[in-house]
Amino acid sequence: MFARFGGLLARPLSGLRIRGHGDFHLGQILLTGDDLLIVAFEGEPDRYLEARRLKVSPLLDLAGMIHSFRSAAASAGVWSGGEDERSAEQRASREAVLQAWSRWMSVTFIAAYRETAGEANAAFLPDSIEEWALLLDAFLLEQAIMDVDSRLAGPPDRLAWSLRYALDLLEAG
Repeated sequence: MFARFGGLLARPLSGLRIRGHGDFHLGQILLTGDDLLIVAFEGEPDRYLEARRLKVSPLLDLAGMIHSFRSAAASAGVWSGGEDERSAEQRASREAVLQAWSRWMSVTFIAAYRETAGEANAAFLPDSIEEWALLLDAFLLEQAIMDVDSRLAGPPDRLAWSLRYALDLLEAG
């Protein structure tokens, strides 16, 4: 694992730290019919105010949204019910569709973010795809660990998903 994340310490990374949302996920977006509104800019509620005021990489908020897409897909699978009535093949097929949806949403969101940032990309986002991957991986792992922590007091089915996701991220490298 150090080999995978050691690049965070190997050299200074490009891109700026900005005042981000700090707790960006699907629950922080309202659809008004013809527009989207981002709400609740107080940041991660479990962090001290001083920590929420720190400037961070904009990729932290991207990781929060990507994690939210994956969590929404998992919730659709958990809450769809009828598990006893489905064959293993039907469950695997549904899981594949939900994973594909999550990946598509993530790629589309990142592409739209980069396009919207436009020329500013050079000013505040990492320069190289390697730095993007390194930072995004680290922030996704942070999101997964925070999710495990928040699920410890909840239903075991959601905890199991959160643990599996964190382990998948660790094994991906």
